[in-house]
Order: sequence, then C-alpha cells, then structure tokens
Amino acid sequence: MMMMMIMTKLILTTLLIGQTFWTVRAINHESIALAFTIASNQFGFDLLQQLSVKNNEQKENILFSPLILEISLSMIYARSQGNTKYQMENVLNFYESPCANNIIDAIQTIQNNLNETNWIYLNLMAINSTENSNPDYKIFMEENYQANIINMMNDMEDLKNQINQLVLPNAMINKLITTLHSFNLTSINDYDNIGDNDRKPIALINMATFQTKWLESFDQQQTQIGYFHSWNGEKYSNIQYMFKNGLFPHLYLPDMDADMIMIKFLNENFSFIGILPRLIEMDLNRIHRSLSSLYLYHLIEKLNQTFATEFALFLPRMNLCITYENLVDDFEEMGINDLFHPYRSNLTDDNNEKTNEWIDRIYHQSQIQMNEYGIGNDDSFYDLHTMDKIIVEKRQSLPVLKFDHPFIFFINHIQSGQILFLGEIQRL
Repeated sequence: MMMMMIMTKLILTTLLIGQTFWTVRAINHESIALAFTIASNQFGFDLLQQLSVKNNEQKENILFSPLILEISLSMIYARSQGNTKYQMENVLNFYESPCANNIIDAIQTIQNNLNETNWIYLNLMAINSTENSNPDYKIFMEENYQANIINMMNDMEDLKNQINQLVLPNAMINKLITTLHSFNLTSINDYDNIGDNDRKPIALINMATFQTKWLESFDQQQTQIGYFHSWNGEKYSNIQYMFKNGLFPHLYLPDMDADMIMIKFLNENFSFIGILPRLIEMDLNRIHRSLSSLYLYHLIEKLNQTFATEFALFLPRMNLCITYENLVDDFEEMGINDLFHPYRSNLTDDNNEKTNEWIDRIYHQSQIQMNEYGIGNDDSFYDLHTMDKIIVEKRQSLPVLKFDHPFIFFINHIQSGQILFLGEIQRL
C-alpha cells in the first residue's frame, strides 16, 4: 500500500511535463479537475481499505461516496494551517498543497460535468454555537462547495425544511432527521484537563444517492432466485439475480485473479464497474492492495477501448443504505489527528484568523438501489420469494459471470473517471 501511494505521488507530480496539475499556472480546468478526481479516487480506495480492515471479522457490506467526502473535507482543508493542513494533505492526496481557488475550480468543473445527472447529495457543516454564522461566508460555501452551514442551536427548523425539499428517498430523509434529533456534538466537558469551554465543535454531515437507467435493461421475467456464497462458506438463500446474455466490456486482471466488467447506464455517461474474484474464498484485501487511482484510470481506459465479450451475466439486485455515524476514528487511523482534537486543531476563519473550531463528527450515508431497470428507479422489488428454482445457466456455450460471492463495485463517470460510489459486497 505504501509503495502504491508513493508511485501515485510520483506519477501525479510528473503527469504533465513542465506543468503540474495543482499549480496556479495551470489554467486548464479539466486538468485541475482530473487532479482532484485522481486524488479523491485514491482517497476512496484508502478509506475502503481502512473500513475493510476494521470490518475484517464481521464482513459487513461497505458503501460510501468518496467524492462527497473529499469535497466535504476539502472545504475544511481550505481553512487549515500548520500540522492540521499537512495531515489532511497526506490523507486527501493533495501532494502539492493546492490553493483553495484551484480546489474550488476542480469541484465546480466536476459538478458541471455531473449537472445533467440524477446525482443527489447533501453536504452540511453543522456548528454548535450561540453565535450566528457570517452570511457572506454561508453564501461562499453554498456557491463554491455546494455546502450549507447550519447552527444546531438556532437553525433546526430551517434545516428540517431544507431537508424535506431535497429529492432524496424518504428512508434517507427520515434517517437524517432522526439522527439530527439525537445529535449532541461532544461537550467540551467530556475532555479531561480542559479549563475553559470556548471550543467550537463542528459536525460534517453528508449523504448521497444516485438514480439512472441501464443503457439496456434486464428482462424482469428472467430474474430468478439463487444463493450468495460468503467467503467462509456460508450461503445466503433467496437472493434475486438479474440475468442477461449480452456483450460487456471485460478485462481479466491476473494480479487479482479477478474479472472486471463494465455495464453502462443511459446516455453512456456513467457505468457500473464490478470486480469479481474467480475464487469464492478469496479475501478482497488482495484486490484492495492491487488497486490504486491511477491503475484504475488505466483499467477504465482499457475497458473503453476493448472489444466487448459476450457473457451470461448474473447480477444480484441490491438495496443498500449504509450509514457511518462517525468516521472520525477511521480518518485518525489514516493519519488526520489534530483536526479532531479541540486544542490541536488549527483552522482559520474567512478573515484568515485562527479560530477555536475543531471537527467532532463526520456522518455519512449512501444509498444504492439496483434492479432490472437501473438504479433508484423503482421502490418496489419484484416478488420472487414464491420461486424455489435455483439459477441455471441459460446458454452453456457462453462464458458465465456470476456475482454470487464477495465482490467490489463502483459507479463512475466514464469521461472523467470520477468515482461517485465505492462498495464492497460481503453478504446479501
């Protein structure tokens, strides 16, 4: 992993001859956005590895949006100084200390690329203070980071009204409102040896979901019941598998002993990419160790250029809504420490003066509902529980690709390579 990160850093700093991505001299918006994409994708793989290591015994499913998390932390990075800034640079893969304007430029370029999509998200900075936020700063955050600042003491009703106006699934909205009711940013009295109570904790709250249709939908009449095999030999029954004989961009990855397949969504702007080990019992950590942002960029280019292969494809229906109540401990393990301590955090205000703020909580929720028509298009799942037939291959002459054991997937923007969602399925 360390060697992979070193190689990523070296390639990032030399990718453009005589001109690095993050330098102020770089006026190519797409190049700056590409630097951010490579950084956020690598951040996503690093976080996936961290969550997977912590998840080693339970083997729960993982799902998060590296893009919205990177944007959320970037708006804090832009206000950081000293050791806090250095630690964030390393974890966010900002290897050349990009200025805030370049980060904003990158985010805006990426958001413009995603404007025509049903990429739905919420990015909140929640403060716990009797003081009101600077209205100009709130406008700045909304315009540049698509973030809302809310005061947990004064703005709860306004926040609920904002949330109810979002085009988010009801389950996500209800979960967020319930969480906000229970939110209690850590009291300064919870810390030992602190003699005053002037510290101001901040919570970062973000949520994301996605809605689109497949370029070519699956036939619902061919969806059948099958087993999902876990890494330890346990079998999960009554799993609904979508089936299709079709042509798919495909690569065999010998370093992972895994198959990589791309399934495109409508308008061919986005795709589902799955990485499926050939051995059921393979530990997905082998894939984690092999993946990096730049390697993925290379693989996606190859997928887009390769001739499609015809497969008998079995893909499980998935209805995932995964919440991380607080990712602070995970980011501390990854190397950000000072930001989460009330007296070591080094953040500035909009006048570049040091503040007494620190990050107490990072709440993240992602939802993906995948069926025969696409993602997030049908709240009702086709009822197949009356069937007792186990899946069999429809055409024995075709190679079969069955996502019936642990796999990794992501949803990405094809042109830029930006990962919107990164997931790991261990059980269904």
